[in-house]
Amino acid sequence: MIFRRELLNEGRNKMTPKAKILIVDDEIGTRDILQQILKEMKYDVQAVANGYKAIEIIKEEKFDVLITDIRMPGIDGLSVLEVAKKIDPDIEVIMITAYASLKSAIEALRDGAADYLMKPINIDELKATLRNALGKQMLTRENRALLKSLKEAKEESDHWAYAVGVIYRLSENLRYHHDFREIAQIVLDYLSQVVDFHLGTILLLIRKGGKVVIKVNADVDPSLIDETISNLLKEVNSLTHREVKLEELSVDVIKGDNIELKGEKREVKASFILPLTLNETVIGGINVVNLERDSFGEVDQKTIYAVASQTALAIESHKR
Repeated sequence: MIFRRELLNEGRNKMTPKAKILIVDDEIGTRDILQQILKEMKYDVQAVANGYKAIEIIKEEKFDVLITDIRMPGIDGLSVLEVAKKIDPDIEVIMITAYASLKSAIEALRDGAADYLMKPINIDELKATLRNALGKQMLTRENRALLKSLKEAKEESDHWAYAVGVIYRLSENLRYHHDFREIAQIVLDYLSQVVDFHLGTILLLIRKGGKVVIKVNADVDPSLIDETISNLLKEVNSLTHREVKLEELSVDVIKGDNIELKGEKREVKASFILPLTLNETVIGGINVVNLERDSFGEVDQKTIYAVASQTALAIESHKR
């Protein structure tokens, strides 16, 4: 037995973070006692008898820490370390070694192991080594998350700067157009430079019914177009307290290059509807639909708000 028996009960009933740990050791006594101690420390623990089984499990499940003996028949601990790190670079690996294999343990540190434990294993050392390994792992993950958020913030900032340029160019272009169809097509063309959408719809309410221009950027079933217009009309009707019906609308469908209206009806993942208002009066609405993403981001929504304002002004000029 490699453990000092007087230390077996130390650390009982003390709560520790519930990390997921895999133990690999061909000695059943070592494996069982180590598993018992770690479970009593409230870790989520699995134990296997050889490197082959360890690699098989790591391919299927994610572990925070791998504790492996260095000397085992078949695949030794150094090989398990190498393969485990390739499968999951985040996993922290602690090697178990006897004095005779100390050189191998030092080699393991160079290959990415977090630390090693000498036999016989001292529970205080085990706890400290686990705590350090998990702390290092948490810090690594936090740093990665921070770098990701900084990158996303920069990308969002760059995206918004680009969107502002598009909105400005749109406002300049709209000054020279007064036909509703032209206005709607230009607006949706400019909007698609910033916002990823598959169906873009602009609705204009008039005294008897309304006009609709819908821009199609993906192969869709024609019924999806009717559904999209109907949803936009329903929203605008609720705001204006009118009862304009779908059949009372003049609908103009603009298709992108190589776009066909066919195939199975695709599920709408995200839809963003915004009324077109002028002097607190709703004169129509704008709607964009995405069939792949679950939502429109903050920059997308800010862009749609700005474009809606430009569209309302241009439409009002058209109405005059």
